[in-house]
Amino acid sequence: MGQWALLKAQWGLAFAFASYVLFAVFLPETLQHLLLRRLPGREAWTGMGYAALVFGSVGMSVDLFYRYQVIWFGAGNDWSTLLNKTLVDQLVFAPISNFLIMGLFLWRDEGFSGSAWTKLCSVDYLSQRFMPMMAALWSVWIPSILVVYCLPTSLQFPVASMILSFWMAACAFIEAGIHVLCDKPVTTTLADALDLRQRVAAQGCASAPATTAAPTPPFLSTKKHHDQHHH
Repeated sequence: MGQWALLKAQWGLAFAFASYVLFAVFLPETLQHLLLRRLPGREAWTGMGYAALVFGSVGMSVDLFYRYQVIWFGAGNDWSTLLNKTLVDQLVFAPISNFLIMGLFLWRDEGFSGSAWTKLCSVDYLSQRFMPMMAALWSVWIPSILVVYCLPTSLQFPVASMILSFWMAACAFIEAGIHVLCDKPVTTTLADALDLRQRVAAQGCASAPATTAAPTPPFLSTKKHHDQHHH
C-alpha cells in the first residue's frame, strides 16, 4: 500500500485516471467475463472504452476533491473533521458526480441525443432511478468513506479505488444475470430492497439471503407467542 501511495504522489492525476479505469472498469468486467466463460466482443470493448473515459475522468475529479477536502477541513481524523468531510462528500460531491455519470451513460444509450438529459432531469427518472441508486450508494459509501478519511491522506484515494471495485463488480454481476447469494441483511433500507428486486427481475436472475431464521426454535417460539396474542 505504501508503494501505491508513492506512485500516486509521483504520477498525480494520471495515476488517478488509471486507477479508476483499472478498478471501476477493467477488473469488474474481466471478472464478469471470466465467470461467464466468454470473451468480450466488439460491443463489449467499445462499452469498456467509453466507461474508461467516464470513470477515468471521475477518478481525477475524486483525487482533486480529496485534495480540496484537506485544504478545507485539514488532514486530521478527529470526529469533527470526519463528519464535515463525510457530509460534503456524500451530500454534495457524490450526488453531483453520480448524476453526471448516469447522464453520460444515458446519453450514450440514447444515441448521444440531447433528449437524454431532458429524460435524466424528469421527475420520474429522478424518483425511480436516481434516488434509489443514491440510497444504495449511501448504504455502502457512508461507512466506507468514514474509514477512508481515517487514513493518511496519501492512502485515501487508493483505498477508495478498491472499495469502488467491489461495488462495480457487484453491479456487473447482477447486470450479467448472475445469481447473487447474500448474507443478512440483504439490504439495509426499503429503497435498496426495491432497487435490488427491480435489477434482478430485469435480468431474470435471483437474489436470496444465505440463511433464513424461519426453521430455528427461537423464531418458531416467537411466532407462536405472536400468533397466540394476535388472534
